[in-house]
This record gives sequence, C-alpha cells and structure tokens, in this order.
Amino acid sequence: MRSLLLLGSTGSIGTQALDVVRATPGWSVSGLAANASWEPLFEQVREFHPPFVALTDPAAGAELARRLPSATKLFTGAEALAELARAADYDVALHGVVGAAGLAASVAVLARGKRLALATKESLVMAGAPLMELARARGG
Repeated sequence: MRSLLLLGSTGSIGTQALDVVRATPGWSVSGLAANASWEPLFEQVREFHPPFVALTDPAAGAELARRLPSATKLFTGAEALAELARAADYDVALHGVVGAAGLAASVAVLARGKRLALATKESLVMAGAPLMELARARGG
C-alpha cells in the first residue's frame, strides 16, 4: 500500500487527486490539508480516514476540531502545512497549494527525503534552485 499526503485537498487539483485514489487500488491517504474550507475537508476525512489533517485558517480549524474523530491530529495556523508534512507518514506528497503558503511544506517534504509532486509552480518560482538541491541531496 502506498500513501499520499495531499496539500490542497479541497481545490481542483486535490479533488481530482482524490478521484484517482478512489479509482486506484493500493493507495491510502495519510494527510489532507486546506486553507479554510473545513466542510469539504471534513467530508474528505470521513471518507479517507487520514490520521493527520491541516487547515491554515485558525477559525476554520476551530470549526473542524469540534467535529473530528479523536484519533485525527489537526494542525492549524500559518505553519500547519509544514507541521503536517513533518508528522505524517507518506510515500508521495502532492502539492496543490497556490501561493507562498506551501513553500515551507515543500521544504519539509524534501528534508525528509520524501517524493514531492508539485502541481503548482510557486515553490519553484520562489525557491527553485534551493528546492532542487534539497531534492537531490535527500532523494526527494
């Protein structure tokens, strides 16, 4: 079984990735992350049962926290994506977060030597050379 960490799970990239997971035997979801869309994220948690989730918006995180199963660890706030990337156990991280918010998570994934699948360009535009060097050095 291969495991996926999905950063940006409620956006178009994330929802399409979850369609692929549904249709592909042998994949599980170890973590899901979104900005503020706690309701769609909650539905994804109910379906995929990831042990870790993250919301960068603290108010949305508070709403989700009231509904999550006790076994699900929630990260909230500005560092939530990077904390999730450091905590979850996964084979591949699919990064669909738009903007600068995902850069720290990209670094966290690569620092662990995990495979990073970038579906947005922002991390490479902001820090392409250091990210590529980290990927080469750590095997991500």
